Amino acid sequence: MQYYKKGKSMAEKRVVGTTLGYVWRIGLCALANVVGTAAGGALISALQMPVPETPGQAGERVAGLLLFAASFALAAGLIPLARRLRGPYWLRWLMLAALCYVCLGAAAPLEGAIFTKLPGMGSIPVLFLPPCLLFGAVMAALFRPVRRGGAPIEAIRRFFRGRTWGQWTRRFAAAVLAFPVVYWTFGLMVAPF
Repeated sequence: MQYYKKGKSMAEKRVVGTTLGYVWRIGLCALANVVGTAAGGALISALQMPVPETPGQAGERVAGLLLFAASFALAAGLIPLARRLRGPYWLRWLMLAALCYVCLGAAAPLEGAIFTKLPGMGSIPVLFLPPCLLFGAVMAALFRPVRRGGAPIEAIRRFFRGRTWGQWTRRFAAAVLAFPVVYWTFGLMVAPF
């Protein structure tokens, strides 16, 4: 009976230690995104580009807290991906930065142009370059792959080996056709807000 209680206590300690380890690392990633966003703001100011506006501008304090909360959620959501990416640090960094940049730096101005009439949408690709690079760098450094070994090229080959070119072509075509429908539908749901 004593052995069971010790084991449970050690397991609880391990869970608390793991949770705290994740929380401080996620916090650092969020901080990197906030600092990168400030650097992006300085960059667009230096380039004399207009600052993107949001509807119902919040005060600086509220906007900063919301940015940190969103950055925290972004880091927490990307942990599974960061832990599964294999390859050298620079490659994992660039993959994470590219994913963030496509979602934030490329998709946001497109969405803004389609669903809003807010000024400054053309500055977003420049604004999000520093935060995506810094966030990706910190994320890749703090959340290393779970398993080591195996070149990234070999993992890509294994992934594509399971289907024929025809099957991949049909899957890709279905994704390309489904994306605008899903994008437009969810955009129309969010647009009134």
